[in-house]
Amino acid sequence: SLLIGAALALCLPSHKLTGHIANYKPLRFALDIVGIAGVVCLIWMFGQINQHETFLYRGGMVIQCIATTAIIAAAVHPSTWIGRVLGFGPLRWLGVRSYGIYIWHYPILVLTFSATAVENLSILQIIIQLAAVIVIAAVSWRFVEKPIRYKVKKGIGKTNRRSKDVSGSTG
Repeated sequence: SLLIGAALALCLPSHKLTGHIANYKPLRFALDIVGIAGVVCLIWMFGQINQHETFLYRGGMVIQCIATTAIIAAAVHPSTWIGRVLGFGPLRWLGVRSYGIYIWHYPILVLTFSATAVENLSILQIIIQLAAVIVIAAVSWRFVEKPIRYKVKKGIGKTNRRSKDVSGSTG
């Protein structure tokens, strides 16, 4: 999956993601078709395949990675249909906080119910867990991730005058 993602980055570098394909309908249409094919493939895989299928370990995960890469290739350009759908405000909000959701979901799930109660979860318990994950991820973004991200960016390229010449000599 890392190599497939790297191949996409090489084939479609970010500096080529300009609005010029918005006027070139065949390319935009091709990106939309590729993205829709990826979505259909992933939906089919989610609905038909479970984690115990041998198909997954004999090429299925590669197909899943290629389908995901197709969606990303279509989504990164703002003039495509998938780019506009995924650019919808609430989805963007979730996307920005997705790393925090990924980090916090497991501890919250483990702490909110025992392993034996998994089969007996009610809809209310699931909603409470989902809300807790989203709230904690949002708080984490606001007070941990965002400050670190922007403090680091502010410091890039700046140099400390004292660190230029540690030896103290002038020449």
